[in-house]
Amino acid sequence: MRFSITTRMNASVEATIARIDEDAWTPITYPQAVWDEEGQRWISDAETAEIRCTAFPSKPKRQQVTTRLIVRRGKRLSAGTVPAGQGALFDTWRHHAAFTDSTPRSP
Repeated sequence: MRFSITTRMNASVEATIARIDEDAWTPITYPQAVWDEEGQRWISDAETAEIRCTAFPSKPKRQQVTTRLIVRRGKRLSAGTVPAGQGALFDTWRHHAAFTDSTPRSP
């Protein structure tokens, strides 16, 4: 049986995401912009990456599963908050993650 489960952000998931190399993130562009309720703006791009990890680490060993954590991240900063002619000092991200035990597709 295969599974894919979206996960809420907790310390364990955040620590796993922090281990993803910056070079592992792949930019994606949406063909049509999507409304971001939290940021109150339209977004048309994000980035995705994945990392192998153990799901359910607080459970007994027999219930732990080696999985892929697939993560989508989008920039938190609204373009309207950056003064003209200035870039952001650093990007901050909002993450959405899912665990899956499916195998990755070959490119």
